Amino acid sequence: MELTHFDIEAMSVKPHKLQLKHPFTSEPIDSFIDVISAKSAKFKRLMLESSKTVKDGASEQEMELKGAGLLACLIVGWENIELNGEKLEHTEETAVKMMVDYSWIADQVLLAANDESFFFKDCPSS
Repeated sequence: MELTHFDIEAMSVKPHKLQLKHPFTSEPIDSFIDVISAKSAKFKRLMLESSKTVKDGASEQEMELKGAGLLACLIVGWENIELNGEKLEHTEETAVKMMVDYSWIADQVLLAANDESFFFKDCPSS
């Protein structure tokens, strides 16, 4: 077995191009989000930092923002996404806002980031 074939860290940061699905019909739409794996060191580090900074009695809004920030760190870009007729530029701030305001997108990002088949498909089977 060649261990370099199973470099999970290297594979986890190679983005998966997630094609968004319509929130009501589940039909693919012409918008894409580039997502890295929840197995990435970046995500694990932010999860650990977040767990250390969560205050007892944090408001629902504070918790929602923390969660949105974690999801946003998994997004490294997007294509063909507009807001009010304007192309939406990818920034950490806009990604967080998207995760808060559009839960159907957040759900799809979370599912994709946790689907190992998207990131580790190049691993040999034996």
